[in-house]
Amino acid sequence: MKKKGNDLSVGIRAVKASRSELFLIEKGLPAGFSRAGKLAKINTGSICWSSTENSNNSNNAWNVNFNNGNTNNNNKNNTNDVRAVLAFSIKTLR
Repeated sequence: MKKKGNDLSVGIRAVKASRSELFLIEKGLPAGFSRAGKLAKINTGSICWSSTENSNNSNNAWNVNFNNGNTNNNNKNNTNDVRAVLAFSIKTLR
């Protein structure tokens, strides 16, 4: 979106969450961390892939088990869910 004057331009994209982002979703944000809204509840039985590849084995990627909070790395050929997160930026145009 592009407008004249000081209007805002908003860029939005969906991205796959990293291992640490998925862990924050599972455990919740630390006490005192300000947030505008609440995170949506996740099916507690699901295992979700992260965007974090195993640095020792490029055939594996990390996932988070939302049933128990454990993280693990598995072969990318395994079937797991994907939890998309929304990344956006707002810029002021002049």
